[in-house]
Amino acid sequence: MKKIIGGAIVCIVLLASVLGYNYVSSQNKSKESTSSMSMESKEKTYEHIFPEQVTKSDFFQGTFMQNDVAGIFPRREALVKDILVDIWDEVKEWQTLAILFEPGVSGQAGSNIGLKSTMLSSSNKILADTKKIASAKITEFDTKIKEKEILLSETLNNFDIKISQAQNTYDTRSESLSNTLEVEQKVLSTLEISLENALITKEEKILEAKNNIPQKEALLGSKIDEVYTGVIPLIYVGEENEVDYNDIRRWDLSQFFSARNSQVKNDLVLEVKRFQNERYTLDTLWKYELLLQIVRLTVSGLENTLYSVSDTDEATVKSYIQGAKIFETSLLSQKEVYDDAVASLKIVEVSEAEKISAIEQKIEEQKAKIQRVKSDNELFTTDNSVELTESEKKLQVEKLTAELDTLRKSRDLLVANEDKQITSAANSVAIAQADLNKEYVASGDYKIISPFSWVISKRDVKIWAMVSPKNEAFRITGVDNSLSRVTKQEIKFYVPENLQDQIESGQEIYFSTANESKSFSWTIYRISSEIDPATRSITVQAKVDESIKISNESSIRVTLESETLTYRVPTSSIYNKGERKIMYYKKDNGKLGVQDITILSDDGEFALVSWDFDATMKVVTTPIFIK
Repeated sequence: MKKIIGGAIVCIVLLASVLGYNYVSSQNKSKESTSSMSMESKEKTYEHIFPEQVTKSDFFQGTFMQNDVAGIFPRREALVKDILVDIWDEVKEWQTLAILFEPGVSGQAGSNIGLKSTMLSSSNKILADTKKIASAKITEFDTKIKEKEILLSETLNNFDIKISQAQNTYDTRSESLSNTLEVEQKVLSTLEISLENALITKEEKILEAKNNIPQKEALLGSKIDEVYTGVIPLIYVGEENEVDYNDIRRWDLSQFFSARNSQVKNDLVLEVKRFQNERYTLDTLWKYELLLQIVRLTVSGLENTLYSVSDTDEATVKSYIQGAKIFETSLLSQKEVYDDAVASLKIVEVSEAEKISAIEQKIEEQKAKIQRVKSDNELFTTDNSVELTESEKKLQVEKLTAELDTLRKSRDLLVANEDKQITSAANSVAIAQADLNKEYVASGDYKIISPFSWVISKRDVKIWAMVSPKNEAFRITGVDNSLSRVTKQEIKFYVPENLQDQIESGQEIYFSTANESKSFSWTIYRISSEIDPATRSITVQAKVDESIKISNESSIRVTLESETLTYRVPTSSIYNKGERKIMYYKKDNGKLGVQDITILSDDGEFALVSWDFDATMKVVTTPIFIK
């Protein structure tokens, strides 16, 4: 700030000097001839300086960082009721740091929970009723089957008695037996035509149902591609610019994604890699099961995400969670459409087979009638009562057996339909339970709890003050994590792309605090492989020894030995012309020239620049206004 104010003062002084000089010159020129005054009034005097040559070193602004520091954020907005710890207090993992005023669940949250609980109870009741009704229907069919089995047994016994009695009985038949036989033959022909039509109808309906399954499978495949395309960006919360649909890498994801449960992130990355590697070889149902697991892991990962991601707040993460759940619901719905198509095929097969079986049964019955008519006709002339009774016994047994088989097939069809109803009711219960769990999570406890054990280094809460998940409440130092195991302290600074060839890992650098009261040296251990498109610079990190004590996030100045010849000039002498950076300089004939430059660093007062001329250039400091 002081440098900015100093630069402003220098500009004001220079402007005042120029104005004063112009005023004195105009007073002197007024004494000269009118023509001379008219010509010279068009001329302008430009102040200039010679740039300060800086050899073999570049300066960059940077930040001192402690990697063993972790911020603690409240889970919700609330007023602070009490603060239990202060700076430099040692805390234990899961220790309560502050207590918030908790309105409980009596307000809107209570209403929501009550409503969701009622919906869950209603869904459970519907499920119980569905199971009860299904059990009653199945029991009813079991009873009918049992009755039919008893009837079959009794029929066998009765016919055994009739056969015994038929030895002494002669059945006299009338002349109408031949006419009856003709009528029954016509009825049989009609039934056989009906059977042929039923067989054709069965094949047509089964073919239609079978053709429907690939269509629904194709829709499910499209839904899988749609959900996959939509859910992958949700995994990159805070790192959306890193989205990769073909090769997910764990380090592409934000370090805060699923930070409360890193196992979820590991499982998610493994499942996504598997999906990406096998998506073109797996069948649709396997891809569905794998993607459903990915969506559910995404929801779990987002629900375990810290909201300290840059430019990412709780609302964004919650919207991502909601989006992932919507994807899950749409995926389940499309799978249910596919399952319905498969179930429809089974139902068609059973129902059409039942119809055909009924016609075949009628045909058999009609054949039996015809056979009885023929037998009666034969008995009319010959005593064949025993054989007739045995034939009738066989036909009746076959009829009852066919009816028993039909009942059993109908029972199987009923069980399939009722299982579908029970599954649908169970899904409703699961959805209601998920909604209730969501409301309970939304009305969680009102405490700020430390997930780590060590020392409080910063406190940003006050009693009766409002806290929010967007703002850090406490900061803990000494936290053991993977970054701090590499180096507990480091500095991060940015180097222009034109200097990237002059830095390398292990290179020694010098840095000092903002007031330059102390100077330290250490080595580079990491260089970014990407160039920031906005600043055209690369990120460089250097380890710092633990013995160096500097406040976290302090501004530092880095000196890097370089082969680039640079010059130090006032920032006010630099102008933007389109995408070019330029300076004006005085030529030997007094006219102005334009020089393109490259800015290496700028602290607001002075800038380090490079160009193709030497230190004798007369850099103009008088303000020049250009478009």
